[in-house]
Amino acid sequence: MDVETVTRRSRTPPLEVMLDVAAKLFEERGFRNVSMQDVADELGITKPTLYVHASTKTKILEGIFEWVMKEGEEALLDASQQPFPEEQLRVLLVRWTRAAASRQAYYHVFAAHMPDLPRASARYYMRWSAEVVERVRAMIIAGQRRGTFRSDVDPTVAAFSVVAIPNWTARWYKPGGKIGLDDVIDQQWRLIMGGLSSQA
Repeated sequence: MDVETVTRRSRTPPLEVMLDVAAKLFEERGFRNVSMQDVADELGITKPTLYVHASTKTKILEGIFEWVMKEGEEALLDASQQPFPEEQLRVLLVRWTRAAASRQAYYHVFAAHMPDLPRASARYYMRWSAEVVERVRAMIIAGQRRGTFRSDVDPTVAAFSVVAIPNWTARWYKPGGKIGLDDVIDQQWRLIMGGLSSQA
């Protein structure tokens, strides 16, 4: 093995690159069918180099879940700084849809591989997911009290729908396709407000 090959295989990749590669492998083959060696091979590094980032495959899976949660929390923080419920929902839709489109494999893994997490971790992310719905539900209720949103719409149904729409974008959206992401977001927003707005 020449010096260049040794150097390449011992160079530690950025954490984000490692998560990207692992997420795509988990999505394509399933978490249980992917080994640490598979991830290392796909990255072009040795297993010991991979261990710089993660001691186990489960730690990598948790890293993917953490990324999704971090993006969700940052979007919720941005939304909370908007003065009106409809503006809060718009920020969430834009941020979540862009995140889902940029890291589609992460959202597939988040949706499919919760059972592969340790029990405590799975409970933690399940609680977080439920809390997200509750926070969106509070926005819907605030909009109903303000008269912006229809009072005959069940806020729980509306909250689950708002959360699901950007997440499902990760399932079907194809970058470079006939419809751009900005158009996707615009149409999603019009659908949401078509059902929620008291002025519709």
